[in-house]
Formats: sequence, C-alpha cells, structure tokens
Amino acid sequence: MGDCRQCIVKEISSLKSLSSQELKCISEHKGEVFFKKGDVIFKEGSILNGVYCVKKGKCKLTKLSPNGKEQIVKFIKDGDMLGCRSVLGDEPVSLSVLA
Repeated sequence: MGDCRQCIVKEISSLKSLSSQELKCISEHKGEVFFKKGDVIFKEGSILNGVYCVKKGKCKLTKLSPNGKEQIVKFIKDGDMLGCRSVLGDEPVSLSVLA
C-alpha cells in the first residue's frame, strides 16, 4: 500500500493542505480497493465509513430521477475525492458512483 505523503494525488486534491504528519496518519489508517470499468463503487443511499480518493482512473457520478432514469451528474478523474460530505455529515450518499 502506498504512502499518502508520496502520492501525486496529494498535489492535486484537498489533501495538499495537510501536513506530513496528517498524511502519515491517513496512510496508517487507509485501505486500497481496485475497481474495474463498470464496477459500482457505491450506490445512492449507502452509508459510507470512509472517503475514496481516486488515484488513477475515471468515475461517473449518477442520480436517479423521480421517474427512475439514471442521470449523469458529473465525471471525476485522478486526484478527486468521493464521499467527503456524506462522511463528515454522517448521512447517506446522494449519488451513485461507477468506475
């Protein structure tokens, strides 16, 4: 597992404002998960127990419309983080994310 202090993602995400000690703490408490194209990372309404940092790849954020159709809200890329608002607010996620 990589060290967050050495990762390029910290240079392009909100992690860049953290100190070396804070990044070390994150590195000691993180896990790595790999997804293939089309894999569901999490679904709308899920409760997350941590945030996701996209090291490499792209993800599609979607929301179900009232008539049940999936609407693309945004695409994210390397360096973006997912789930921060839900984790900090202790609330279910409002979007689904696919790799």
